[in-house]
Amino acid sequence: MAENAGSGGSGPGLIAAVIGGIFWLLALQHLYKIGWIKSFVIAVVIWIVTSIVGLFLPTVVGPV
Repeated sequence: MAENAGSGGSGPGLIAAVIGGIFWLLALQHLYKIGWIKSFVIAVVIWIVTSIVGLFLPTVVGPV
């Protein structure tokens, strides 16, 4: 049944992420007039930073 639900594996979420990433690279290219390599490097750097923030953000204590 729903054995793989929420497992984070491949599936519609991964496909959507890849398609979104491609369109994001195209947007970076056209908005800032940069090449594929530079837009890919920017995307990777932002992905790494957001991944690190995502590790800590859910564990931050809110206002007391």
